[in-house]
Amino acid sequence: MTLGSKADKWRDCVVDRIPYNLERVGDTSLDTADRAVALKFLVHFVGDEHQPYHAYGLGRGANDIPVTFFGEEKSKWGHHELHEVWDDGLIDHAHRDDAQWLAMLEKQIADKHLEAGDGDSVTWATESQAIGGEALVLPGANIDQAYADKYLPVIETRLELAGLRLAKLLNASFAAKKKAATANDDGRP
Repeated sequence: MTLGSKADKWRDCVVDRIPYNLERVGDTSLDTADRAVALKFLVHFVGDEHQPYHAYGLGRGANDIPVTFFGEEKSKWGHHELHEVWDDGLIDHAHRDDAQWLAMLEKQIADKHLEAGDGDSVTWATESQAIGGEALVLPGANIDQAYADKYLPVIETRLELAGLRLAKLLNASFAAKKKAATANDDGRP
């Protein structure tokens, strides 16, 4: 069996890496440092999977789709591309600091009664692909205020769902481990 083959239980794909790292986070037989690394990857991958162009195959996840951003051709990393606009550009354009983002996202979660739902990493990737297809623009398009007004609320919801889903994964993992540990405890000190 080779790494990444269909026979490999944990293929080299974010959809597979989420359950792989979740399993490692909850595995108390692993070294604490290994579990910490798995937690970092889990947080990163759950977040990435909710950004539509991390799950979109066209143009290397829209990295090959050059755009202008409010008339500007260059970003701090070089030329603007659609993936970067969704990773950073639209979020930066909102002009909120971390505390403002947190307060706004928490309020929206409460106001919308938003929940994590029952999906898994495959479901989340499928959601992201659909959004990526809807938000796709032609190479050279200008990302303007109308585009920002339409898609910044989508980004906000994706951030909210990513946080809720990550919390649900972690809570379920730790609850299962605690339940297993309790079941194995015979009550002796």
